[in-house]
Amino acid sequence: PAAPVVAAPTVSAPVMAPKPVADRPAPAPPRVAAVHEHKPGLLLDIYRLDSEPRDFPIFASTTKPDWSGVAEGVSHEVCQKHGFHENFYARWSGSLDLLKAGEYEFFLFSDDGSRLLIDGKVVVDNGGLHGGEERGGRCTLSAGPHAVRVEYFQGTGGLVLRWQWKPAGFPRDDVPGSVLVH
Repeated sequence: PAAPVVAAPTVSAPVMAPKPVADRPAPAPPRVAAVHEHKPGLLLDIYRLDSEPRDFPIFASTTKPDWSGVAEGVSHEVCQKHGFHENFYARWSGSLDLLKAGEYEFFLFSDDGSRLLIDGKVVVDNGGLHGGEERGGRCTLSAGPHAVRVEYFQGTGGLVLRWQWKPAGFPRDDVPGSVLVH
């Protein structure tokens, strides 16, 4: 005769009442994902030059920079920090991420040459070998990211690079790192 089958006792889980609404964490707001994820700062490539530049150098696509990294802002000081004082070229690239559409004025003060390109168009051209000089330009931009590139070359002697802006309705100031992404 076969052994009788004995069912195991069942244990039921206690039924818990739902938490009152006030005790529940609020649901996270929906995240609106950007088409591209951006990181703070601009990419910076710095190249040593064999001699004093007269204008913006043109490199072969295979030329590697002597220093690459991310910079929070645009200034000659980041170049000095990494040991570049004479005969070099620096290029910052990324995006200018604007919250508001409008007319923007941009200024470059440099010794020696500098230029600003936004969405592939030259907005400020302060090229050439010279002491501290400022040039400016303006453009109308929509809200959102815009491709930006700042170029700077330094020969011998004094060096300085300062990038400022004046958004419509605001005072002139250094371009803040909060709008620079890559």
